[in-house]
Amino acid sequence: MEALNIGSTPPPPPNALTISDGKTLRAIWQDGDGNGDPSIEAFEASRHSHAGHPTWKVYCGDAPKLSNGVVVEPPRFTYLDDAAAARVLAWPAYTRPHRARCWRFDFASKGELRPRRPNRGRPALAADGAALRLDAAGVAGAAYVFAGGPRADLETLAAMRASGLLEHRGVALPDYIPGPANRVVHSPRAKPAAQRAAVGLAEGVKRRAEEDPFGDGGPRTPTKKPRAYSEDSGNPVIDGAYYQDLTNRLYTLNAYAAEAMDKVHTVDIALKKVSEEVTALKKDHERCLRFFENLEHKVARDSKDEFSDLIIGLSDDELLADLNLRSQERDEAERLEAERKAAEMGEAQNVGD
Repeated sequence: MEALNIGSTPPPPPNALTISDGKTLRAIWQDGDGNGDPSIEAFEASRHSHAGHPTWKVYCGDAPKLSNGVVVEPPRFTYLDDAAAARVLAWPAYTRPHRARCWRFDFASKGELRPRRPNRGRPALAADGAALRLDAAGVAGAAYVFAGGPRADLETLAAMRASGLLEHRGVALPDYIPGPANRVVHSPRAKPAAQRAAVGLAEGVKRRAEEDPFGDGGPRTPTKKPRAYSEDSGNPVIDGAYYQDLTNRLYTLNAYAAEAMDKVHTVDIALKKVSEEVTALKKDHERCLRFFENLEHKVARDSKDEFSDLIIGLSDDELLADLNLRSQERDEAERLEAERKAAEMGEAQNVGD
């Protein structure tokens, strides 16, 4: 393949609005620009240069977000400013491989924020108004702060926002999102004979996979890949397209595995939260038991006979009738005692007279 010449990034048009990408001035993405160039070769050739990517722009919008029930997507294959990068990092629908492949200047191969990513554009603010910090995401495990770019860039973006130039209705997912650069297979167009060789090879692999690997009493020793002979030269050839297809399948499996790991992580977090809630409920239950036990002792101490009937197991109606009867007897006893005292006082009064 012809090598790409990434000597320097052409300067933006004279009327283009630009901000710094951390190294050089770069045009700001506006509605209608669409997704950038997905070429891995262009990214690899420019990632360590001062000029950066030859065509990518800086996205400074508020996507991804949910607007009236519709997900507004940011453009892929662009530089993200600090505010957009923080939103993409926190958006739960994006897997780690997806972040790594769509915004390569912001996220590393495993989807984490690049430790040496330069600040650019708008800062990302936390709930308290301070710049958002990401623990152990910088160089040597230092915290990364989404502090934003220079003041002049912030003034440019503020003027664009006031004019509505940063608004957009979303960008469609691109048709092609390449995988990691070190796994992309480039093969020349296959000749008919080589194509037949690839078909035969694929059928052989499928047939061996369908057979029982332990049919002979133990694991099968892998056999060499079959080769077909070209009708033109007579030399053995194997079509590279087969390997390219196999690589694409591996990419798909890797994406599924990464998505499954993200789901497992989400389930683990939910399980931990449920476990903490169960532990808290158990503590509340024990605290309630102790409260009712103390209340039972207090009632037993104050109620005496009434409580002894309660713990015997009388029905509600019987218990209520018994309590009413005891209350009436107590009132009658108090009335008789009052009459007796009144009579004694009357007698004492008569004796005194």
